[in-house]
Amino acid sequence: MLLSYQWLKRYIDFDIPPVDLVAKMTMSGLETVLTDEGTESNPIIEVEITPNRADCLSAKGVAREIATLFDLKLKDQAVALSERGDSISDYISVGIDNIKRCPQYSARMICGVKIAPSPAWLADLLTSAGLRPINNVVDIANFILLDEGQPLHAFDYDRVGSKKIVVRTAKEGEKFTTLDEKERILTADDLLITNGDKGLALAGIMGGLKSEVEDDTTNILLESAYFESIAIRKTSRRIGLKTDSSHRFGHGVDPQQVSRSLDRAAAMIADLAGGKICKGISEVKGEYPPLRKINIRAAKVKAILGIGIGVDGISAIMDKLRFDFKVNKDSLDVAIPSYCTDIDREIDLIEEVARLYGYNNIPNDTPRIPTVAPKVPKRIGLENNLRSLLSGVGLSEAINYSFIGDELDEVTKDTIEVRNPINKEMAFMRRSLIPSLLNNVRMNINKGNHEVSLFEIGRNYSGQEGNITEEPLLSVVLTAYIDKNLWRKQNRDFYDIKGIAESILSMAKVSDYSFEGGNGERFHPGKCAKIVASGQVIAEFGEIHPTLVKKLDLPLPVLAMEMNLNKLLAGVGAESVYKPMSKFPTAIRDIAFLLDEKVTASDVEKTIKEVGGEKLKKIVFFDEYRGKQIGEGKKSLACNLIFESEEGTLAEEEIDSLFKGIIASVEKNLGGTLR
Repeated sequence: MLLSYQWLKRYIDFDIPPVDLVAKMTMSGLETVLTDEGTESNPIIEVEITPNRADCLSAKGVAREIATLFDLKLKDQAVALSERGDSISDYISVGIDNIKRCPQYSARMICGVKIAPSPAWLADLLTSAGLRPINNVVDIANFILLDEGQPLHAFDYDRVGSKKIVVRTAKEGEKFTTLDEKERILTADDLLITNGDKGLALAGIMGGLKSEVEDDTTNILLESAYFESIAIRKTSRRIGLKTDSSHRFGHGVDPQQVSRSLDRAAAMIADLAGGKICKGISEVKGEYPPLRKINIRAAKVKAILGIGIGVDGISAIMDKLRFDFKVNKDSLDVAIPSYCTDIDREIDLIEEVARLYGYNNIPNDTPRIPTVAPKVPKRIGLENNLRSLLSGVGLSEAINYSFIGDELDEVTKDTIEVRNPINKEMAFMRRSLIPSLLNNVRMNINKGNHEVSLFEIGRNYSGQEGNITEEPLLSVVLTAYIDKNLWRKQNRDFYDIKGIAESILSMAKVSDYSFEGGNGERFHPGKCAKIVASGQVIAEFGEIHPTLVKKLDLPLPVLAMEMNLNKLLAGVGAESVYKPMSKFPTAIRDIAFLLDEKVTASDVEKTIKEVGGEKLKKIVFFDEYRGKQIGEGKKSLACNLIFESEEGTLAEEEIDSLFKGIIASVEKNLGGTLR
């Protein structure tokens, strides 16, 4: 909003340098800048009015704020009204059909006016505020709106078409043409000013085209009203029409200003347009809510602002604001003026205290915040760590619905059916996360992306109605395909998904686990495994069964893993403790066994560890061989055995003893022979 010093001096006597004025107003919460339009003797400022400061949507309101900030006296504009015409009842009567949305509607008649250009002082004031002068009557209405914040509307009485004004809600679909010559389609939520039949103005927003003041107007019907702010905002937003009036009514005007602004405008019209004011006011006036009273506590001010100014300090600020109050022992009961529409609670009053005390005077102390990190539940922490790990190795997280269709998962007696599914693809609760991820793979391949790496953390659902259980799962899918333009030439296989599983176990500090052969239901019978820890199967992984791959029309093999997070959490080990590297050298021995086909590498590893003890630090399998030379149903497994001690260099005799014990144990327990 633009305001000149000349306009503000109608309310306060001041000679404050513009730089100091805009700085202090901005620091108090009203962003203000000095414009280039004014002169040295009459600067023009622009005030950015925030939605909560409807009290400053006028020159009077801004002047009141300046007077408060600089301890100046606020003047009021006297109203000298002289009623010399006939009784207003001879011309008009007012009725309101919806007193809730329009608690007050007041009207005055001014007869025998002469429409002419406004005097220079009035035209200059409007121009400084960014408005174009039109004529003396319209300019007076605009002046009162900007000066006191009360929107008014002047009708050409001879074009009203009746002797009554009725404020009512519009009929559904009713048409009305506003002053901008646009036809508006109204609803039953819109408020309309009518002559008892036809519309004259869209309440609080804009007048009608057929009753506007023109050059030949001689009789003025002047209205001043109070409209419900919510109703005006809704109508303005719905029809896309925002005016100075709707802006003020939408934020709330001062109900105590309605009648005063009407009298002042009528007196100005009689003075500047030469008319006679009819005796009396035609109005309907309901009851306004009583002035709000809010208790503000000194202790609460200190708790919120961190400053202890006490009851005396708060009282001084309330005096500056011109708020009436009563002092109690440690608080104040404050009566909120009708123009302060934004102050409803104690915290709003505390904000006023902060503004007037000065934000720059509040100590800039860093709050004392405990440095102890909040305790994260173990499972949530595990899931966060899994996301970091899997994202770090190049996988993308997928989030799918918990529902699934029979195309992706075989429907059995254990399947939980959704009572009211969105569609057939969401008719059942999923028992596994893998089918949803396979569907993601299919969609990627259909769009030309053949290298897919996804993981999902979610829940599965099992049981019967009334006894449904759910468990958190982690699932991973990888397509075997690798872009041959990259340095890696070979496709991904079983060992890639196994490597991811081992990385998860390492991250979770699970040490007591083993790999065993899978059951081959969901996975390829010869290319799958399961992870067993503490006697429980915590995960299965491998290549997806060819039948399922064919059913989903996938053109290439897909690798997958599914892990039960509750069981993984049960096997999580203690936090890592730093342990220095041994100062003594390691000893490496290679060994190869001839074994039956049914003996797994896991069986061999477990047997070797039982004999090797603490001095056997690592087992690395590096070769598996099958062929005619070793016979049918046989295989050869070769591995490195790495020995080390923290106490000293291992003697050859000690290593030989361990080595012989390992060979003997494999031969005895697994039927293997040394090659």
